Amino acid sequence: MVDLKTVKSVTRTLASELGNALASDERTASLLPVERRRRGIKDDHTDGYWVQLRRLDRSISVELWLDHYSGLSTPRVWIGFRSASLKKLSRVVRLATVVGFRKPPFIKNSNDITSARPWHFRSPLRPGEMDVLVLEKYPVLRHYFLGMFLSYSWPIQPRVRRNIVHDATNLIGDFTEAWVQSDRGVKLSSLGPWARPNPATEGKAVRFVRRTLLALGYTVKSRENEICGYDLHAVKEGSELHVEVKGTTCSFPRFFISRNEYKRSSTDPNWRLAVVLVGGVKPISYGFVNTSTMRRTYKFAPIAWEAHPNKFLGRKH
Repeated sequence: MVDLKTVKSVTRTLASELGNALASDERTASLLPVERRRRGIKDDHTDGYWVQLRRLDRSISVELWLDHYSGLSTPRVWIGFRSASLKKLSRVVRLATVVGFRKPPFIKNSNDITSARPWHFRSPLRPGEMDVLVLEKYPVLRHYFLGMFLSYSWPIQPRVRRNIVHDATNLIGDFTEAWVQSDRGVKLSSLGPWARPNPATEGKAVRFVRRTLLALGYTVKSRENEICGYDLHAVKEGSELHVEVKGTTCSFPRFFISRNEYKRSSTDPNWRLAVVLVGGVKPISYGFVNTSTMRRTYKFAPIAWEAHPNKFLGRKH
């Protein structure tokens, strides 16, 4: 049995580190502070703890949970959004495809949880239900959640904490950015000014890189459906690589990189770029390139800028 004092201490540390990351990320600058009465670590009888980090608006909170709610034998991190109104939270749900999720969220409801404390799912989450969006609906309690159970295993060491903070910041940041732009009247389909890769080209490149990593002795996990700044998580004998795959049908290595991916390359020492030419009979790979090599090798140029006023301009007729 995991000591709850340790769980509380780790929750406090994660909340502090994630709070600092949100404060310094430009995507989350618009998030509202926590109301005084809701500050601090809470216990909702889930064999763990939760913290309200920020608010998306007055009715939607951004929260971090570390508990046994997943139904697994050790604590798991949940990060996401909660509201007392399904209508309000549904607006966040609709942004999922905009920020990069290709599949709709799994649905969980009151029938899926235990009838007595400590509350948790009757059936432990399966691997396919971790690291993906889950929509939880509890209408009797007026609690609705949209978020992600992260698969990082207990105990949560400093290196794992850093990865959790990266992933959580990207999840919250991308949803917040989409929320703000939709408030400004930007069409949701227009978000993300970079060119989207062809799914067939991208899929072929990812499969090639996966086979290469497996041949090198790595255990490989796809993180393509997440917004963590890379596609493949590869582990071998205590070391790991976070590989962002770029596929192109050009005769030379040309690709588009999102702000999330570029930022991850700047802060994650395990991040690697794998560019694959897939237009020929056999794919051609340029290996696994670290950040400094990537910046020496490629010239980066913006193809669009977003502009909004520094101050209210008023209306002119």
